[in-house]
Amino acid sequence: MNILFSAFINPLRKSGVEKKIDGQIKAFENLGHNVWYFTFSGDKILLCHKDKSEELFSVSANPIGYYMALQKGMRYAAENLKLDMVYIRRIFCSPF
Repeated sequence: MNILFSAFINPLRKSGVEKKIDGQIKAFENLGHNVWYFTFSGDKILLCHKDKSEELFSVSANPIGYYMALQKGMRYAAENLKLDMVYIRRIFCSPF
């Protein structure tokens, strides 16, 4: 299956949540699934798949900017990836 793992993880943070998300992505991959996920790099949103990442767009570092990033990222994935499933792990209640 082709899976979009939607969590917008921060690879530099490595809190408990990010570690759990990383483990879940690896578990899906170990089961033979193709997994894409979003991450941040500075003010950029990246779409990652295995060891590769593609810069999608810039995001404003404010609440509306993060919600817009989620919307734009999901739209991009729906239009450009042949997905079988979207797994939503964590939605921002607050970007802080």
